[in-house]
Amino acid sequence: MLPHASSALLRFSNALRVHGLAGTLYRACRYPLVRILSMRRRQRIFSSTDTASVFTQIYESNWWGSEESVSGTGSTLAYTENIRAELPLLFEKFGIRSVFDAPCGDFNWMRCVVESCDIDYIGGDIVPQLIARNVSRFAGERTRFSVANIISDEFPKVDLWICRDCLIHFSFGDIYSTLANFANSDIRYLLTTTHINKSGFKNMDIQTGDVRLIDLFSAPFFLPTNYLYAIDDWVGPEVPRMMVLFNRTQVAEALPKMRAALGVHSANTA
Repeated sequence: MLPHASSALLRFSNALRVHGLAGTLYRACRYPLVRILSMRRRQRIFSSTDTASVFTQIYESNWWGSEESVSGTGSTLAYTENIRAELPLLFEKFGIRSVFDAPCGDFNWMRCVVESCDIDYIGGDIVPQLIARNVSRFAGERTRFSVANIISDEFPKVDLWICRDCLIHFSFGDIYSTLANFANSDIRYLLTTTHINKSGFKNMDIQTGDVRLIDLFSAPFFLPTNYLYAIDDWVGPEVPRMMVLFNRTQVAEALPKMRAALGVHSANTA
Protein backbone atom coordinates (compact mmCIF):
# COMPACT_ATOMS: atom_id res chain seq x y z
CA MET A 1 0.00 0.00 0.00
CA LEU A 2 1.25 3.47 -0.86
CA PRO A 3 2.30 5.60 2.13
CA HIS A 4 -0.22 8.36 1.41
CA ALA A 5 -3.04 5.80 1.11
CA SER A 6 -2.05 4.23 4.42
CA SER A 7 -1.99 7.66 6.04
CA ALA A 8 -5.44 8.49 4.65
CA LEU A 9 -6.87 5.22 5.97
CA LEU A 10 -5.38 5.92 9.38
CA ARG A 11 -6.94 9.39 9.47
CA PHE A 12 -10.29 7.93 8.38
CA SER A 13 -10.07 5.24 11.07
CA ASN A 14 -9.28 7.81 13.75
CA ALA A 15 -12.15 10.01 12.57
CA LEU A 16 -14.57 7.08 12.77
CA ARG A 17 -13.41 6.32 16.29
CA VAL A 18 -13.80 9.93 17.46
CA HIS A 19 -16.84 11.13 15.49
CA GLY A 20 -18.65 7.97 14.39
CA LEU A 21 -19.78 7.25 10.84
CA ALA A 22 -22.38 10.02 10.63
CA GLY A 23 -20.03 12.62 12.12
CA THR A 24 -17.18 11.61 9.86
CA LEU A 25 -19.33 11.79 6.72
CA TYR A 26 -20.68 15.18 7.82
CA ARG A 27 -17.19 16.58 8.27
CA ALA A 28 -15.98 15.09 4.99
CA CYS A 29 -18.82 16.81 3.12
CA ARG A 30 -18.70 20.03 5.13
CA TYR A 31 -15.01 20.85 4.57
CA PRO A 32 -15.15 21.34 0.78
CA LEU A 33 -18.45 23.21 1.17
CA VAL A 34 -16.87 25.62 3.66
CA ARG A 35 -13.93 26.08 1.29
CA ILE A 36 -16.28 26.85 -1.61
CA LEU A 37 -18.31 29.32 0.45
CA SER A 38 -15.11 30.99 1.66
CA MET A 39 -13.83 31.36 -1.90
CA ARG A 40 -17.16 32.81 -3.02
CA ARG A 41 -17.19 35.27 -0.14
CA ARG A 42 -13.61 36.25 -0.98
CA GLN A 43 -14.57 36.85 -4.61
CA ARG A 44 -17.53 38.96 -3.51
CA ILE A 45 -15.44 41.10 -1.16
CA PHE A 46 -12.53 41.67 -3.51
CA SER A 47 -14.60 42.15 -6.66
CA SER A 48 -15.33 45.72 -5.58
CA THR A 49 -13.02 48.48 -6.78
CA ASP A 50 -14.24 50.81 -4.02
CA THR A 51 -11.74 50.78 -1.15
CA ALA A 52 -14.30 51.72 1.50
CA SER A 53 -16.62 48.94 0.35
CA VAL A 54 -13.84 46.34 0.46
CA PHE A 55 -12.74 47.15 3.99
CA THR A 56 -16.33 47.55 5.21
CA GLN A 57 -17.11 44.02 4.02
CA ILE A 58 -13.93 42.74 5.67
CA TYR A 59 -15.07 44.35 8.93
CA GLU A 60 -18.70 43.17 8.71
CA SER A 61 -17.69 39.56 7.97
CA ASN A 62 -14.84 39.50 10.53
CA TRP A 63 -12.76 38.25 7.60
CA TRP A 64 -9.55 37.90 9.61
CA GLY A 65 -11.27 35.56 12.08
CA SER A 66 -10.12 36.91 15.44
CA GLU A 67 -12.48 36.50 18.38
CA GLU A 68 -10.85 39.44 20.20
CA SER A 69 -10.47 42.06 17.48
CA VAL A 70 -12.15 42.58 14.11
CA SER A 71 -8.83 44.06 13.01
CA GLY A 72 -7.33 40.55 13.16
CA THR A 73 -5.04 38.51 15.39
CA GLY A 74 -2.26 41.06 14.91
CA SER A 75 -4.34 43.51 16.94
CA THR A 76 -4.84 41.32 20.00
CA LEU A 77 -3.33 42.33 23.33
CA ALA A 78 -1.06 39.29 23.31
CA TYR A 79 0.32 40.05 19.84
CA THR A 80 0.90 43.74 20.57
CA GLU A 81 2.66 43.32 23.91
CA ASN A 82 6.03 44.53 22.60
CA ILE A 83 4.82 47.48 20.56
CA ARG A 84 2.65 48.66 23.46
CA ALA A 85 5.76 48.71 25.63
CA GLU A 86 7.93 50.41 22.98
CA LEU A 87 5.67 53.19 21.73
CA PRO A 88 5.90 55.34 24.89
CA LEU A 89 9.71 55.19 24.57
CA LEU A 90 9.50 56.35 20.95
CA PHE A 91 7.14 59.18 21.91
CA GLU A 92 9.59 60.41 24.53
CA LYS A 93 12.68 60.08 22.33
CA PHE A 94 11.21 62.03 19.40
CA GLY A 95 9.06 64.50 21.31
CA ILE A 96 5.76 63.11 20.06
CA ARG A 97 2.78 64.93 21.53
CA SER A 98 0.13 64.18 18.89
CA VAL A 99 -0.61 61.06 16.84
CA PHE A 100 -2.67 60.19 13.78
CA ASP A 101 -3.30 56.44 13.93
CA ALA A 102 -4.70 55.35 10.58
CA PRO A 103 -6.05 52.87 10.04
CA CYS A 104 -7.01 52.64 13.70
CA GLY A 105 -9.30 49.63 13.34
CA ASP A 106 -11.29 48.84 16.47
CA PHE A 107 -8.78 50.55 18.83
CA ASN A 108 -8.39 47.23 20.64
CA TRP A 109 -4.75 47.57 21.66
CA MET A 110 -3.93 51.22 21.02
CA ARG A 111 -6.33 52.31 23.75
CA CYS A 112 -3.85 50.89 26.28
CA VAL A 113 -1.09 53.12 24.87
CA VAL A 114 -3.27 56.22 24.72
CA GLU A 115 -4.43 55.75 28.31
CA SER A 116 -0.85 55.61 29.56
CA CYS A 117 0.69 58.45 27.49
CA ASP A 118 0.40 62.22 27.44
CA ILE A 119 -0.65 62.57 23.79
CA ASP A 120 -3.46 63.94 21.66
CA TYR A 121 -4.80 61.06 19.59
CA ILE A 122 -6.73 60.98 16.32
CA GLY A 123 -7.85 57.58 15.06
CA GLY A 124 -8.80 57.39 11.40
CA ASP A 125 -10.38 54.54 9.47
CA ILE A 126 -12.17 54.17 6.15
CA VAL A 127 -14.98 52.06 7.68
CA PRO A 128 -17.71 54.39 9.03
CA GLN A 129 -19.21 51.72 11.29
CA LEU A 130 -15.87 51.22 13.04
CA ILE A 131 -15.47 54.94 13.62
CA ALA A 132 -19.01 55.25 14.99
CA ARG A 133 -18.32 52.36 17.35
CA ASN A 134 -15.03 53.86 18.50
CA VAL A 135 -16.59 57.27 19.07
CA SER A 136 -19.34 55.80 21.24
CA ARG A 137 -16.92 53.73 23.31
CA PHE A 138 -13.65 55.62 23.50
CA ALA A 139 -13.86 59.25 22.37
CA GLY A 140 -12.81 61.91 24.85
CA GLU A 141 -11.29 65.37 25.13
CA ARG A 142 -7.91 64.22 23.78
CA THR A 143 -9.06 61.11 21.91
CA ARG A 144 -10.90 61.66 18.64
CA PHE A 145 -11.95 59.48 15.73
CA SER A 146 -12.89 60.35 12.16
CA VAL A 147 -13.59 58.60 8.87
CA ALA A 148 -10.43 58.86 6.77
CA ASN A 149 -9.20 57.52 3.45
CA ILE A 150 -5.42 57.78 3.79
CA ILE A 151 -4.97 57.21 0.06
CA SER A 152 -6.56 60.53 -0.83
CA ASP A 153 -7.82 62.52 2.19
CA GLU A 154 -5.82 65.36 3.70
CA PHE A 155 -3.94 64.34 6.82
CA PRO A 156 -4.39 66.22 10.11
CA LYS A 157 -1.49 68.24 11.48
CA VAL A 158 0.18 66.04 14.11
CA ASP A 159 3.68 64.90 15.06
CA LEU A 160 3.43 61.23 14.05
CA TRP A 161 1.39 59.08 11.69
CA ILE A 162 1.17 55.44 12.76
CA CYS A 163 0.34 53.19 9.80
CA ARG A 164 0.48 49.66 11.17
CA ASP A 165 -0.49 46.56 9.18
CA CYS A 166 -1.99 48.66 6.40
CA LEU A 167 0.35 48.85 3.40
CA ILE A 168 0.49 45.03 3.42
CA HIS A 169 -3.15 45.25 2.24
CA PHE A 170 -2.65 47.92 -0.45
CA SER A 171 -1.86 47.64 -4.15
CA PHE A 172 1.40 49.17 -5.36
CA GLY A 173 -0.47 52.15 -6.76
CA ASP A 174 -2.35 52.78 -3.54
CA ILE A 175 0.85 52.50 -1.50
CA TYR A 176 2.46 55.14 -3.70
CA SER A 177 -0.55 57.46 -3.43
CA THR A 178 -0.67 57.02 0.35
CA LEU A 179 3.02 57.79 0.84
CA ALA A 180 2.79 60.77 -1.53
CA ASN A 181 -0.18 61.98 0.48
CA PHE A 182 1.92 61.78 3.65
CA ALA A 183 4.80 63.62 1.95
CA ASN A 184 2.41 66.48 1.16
CA SER A 185 1.22 66.70 4.77
CA ASP A 186 2.57 68.59 7.78
CA ILE A 187 3.26 65.41 9.77
CA ARG A 188 6.88 65.06 10.83
CA TYR A 189 7.19 61.28 11.14
CA LEU A 190 5.78 58.02 9.77
CA LEU A 191 5.89 54.74 11.71
CA THR A 192 4.90 51.84 9.47
CA THR A 193 5.17 48.08 8.98
CA THR A 194 7.77 46.23 6.92
CA HIS A 195 8.70 42.57 6.96
CA ILE A 196 12.28 41.53 7.66
CA ASN A 197 13.26 39.99 4.33
CA LYS A 198 15.66 37.20 5.22
CA SER A 199 14.23 34.83 2.60
CA GLY A 200 14.71 37.22 -0.31
CA PHE A 201 11.05 37.38 -1.31
CA LYS A 202 10.01 39.83 -4.03
CA ASN A 203 7.31 42.41 -3.44
CA MET A 204 4.10 41.34 -5.14
CA ASP A 205 1.29 43.57 -6.33
CA ILE A 206 -2.19 42.73 -5.06
CA GLN A 207 -5.70 44.09 -5.17
CA THR A 208 -6.28 46.46 -2.29
CA GLY A 209 -7.86 44.57 0.61
CA ASP A 210 -5.88 41.37 0.07
CA VAL A 211 -2.66 40.69 2.01
CA ARG A 212 0.99 39.77 1.35
CA LEU A 213 4.47 40.22 2.76
CA ILE A 214 6.06 43.60 2.11
CA ASP A 215 9.65 44.85 2.09
CA LEU A 216 9.62 48.64 1.97
CA PHE A 217 13.37 48.82 1.40
CA SER A 218 13.25 46.88 -1.89
CA ALA A 219 11.75 47.55 -5.32
CA PRO A 220 9.45 49.17 -6.11
CA PHE A 221 9.41 51.21 -2.87
CA PHE A 222 13.08 51.95 -2.12
CA LEU A 223 12.53 53.55 1.28
CA PRO A 224 15.89 54.30 2.93
CA THR A 225 17.53 51.74 5.19
CA ASN A 226 18.82 54.47 7.49
CA TYR A 227 15.47 54.69 9.25
CA LEU A 228 15.33 56.56 12.55
CA TYR A 229 13.92 53.90 14.86
CA ALA A 230 12.60 50.34 14.75
CA ILE A 231 10.28 48.24 16.90
CA ASP A 232 10.03 44.46 16.59
CA ASP A 233 6.37 43.72 15.93
CA TRP A 234 5.75 40.03 15.40
CA VAL A 235 5.01 36.80 17.20
CA GLY A 236 6.27 33.44 15.93
CA PRO A 237 5.81 31.44 13.83
CA GLU A 238 4.93 34.37 11.57
CA VAL A 239 7.51 35.99 9.28
CA PRO A 240 9.44 38.58 11.34
CA ARG A 241 8.41 42.17 10.82
CA MET A 242 9.04 45.52 12.41
CA MET A 243 7.66 49.03 12.64
CA VAL A 244 10.15 51.51 11.21
CA LEU A 245 10.24 55.27 11.70
CA PHE A 246 10.96 57.70 8.84
CA ASN A 247 10.79 61.45 8.71
CA ARG A 248 8.76 63.10 5.98
CA THR A 249 11.83 64.13 3.97
CA GLN A 250 13.08 60.53 3.77
CA VAL A 251 9.77 59.39 2.32
CA ALA A 252 9.50 62.34 -0.07
CA GLU A 253 12.99 61.68 -1.44
CA ALA A 254 12.09 58.05 -2.21
CA LEU A 255 9.00 58.96 -4.22
CA PRO A 256 10.63 59.81 -7.59
CA LYS A 257 12.36 56.42 -7.79
CA MET A 258 9.19 54.70 -6.62
CA ARG A 259 7.16 56.59 -9.20
CA ALA A 260 9.55 55.60 -11.98
CA ALA A 261 9.50 51.94 -10.93
CA LEU A 262 5.70 51.87 -10.91
CA GLY A 263 5.21 54.01 -14.00
CA VAL A 264 2.92 56.25 -11.97
CA HIS A 265 1.70 59.52 -13.45
CA SER A 266 0.10 61.41 -10.60
CA ALA A 267 -0.43 64.99 -9.54
CA ASN A 268 -0.14 63.86 -5.93
CA THR A 269 3.64 63.98 -5.67
CA ALA A 270 6.02 65.64 -3.30
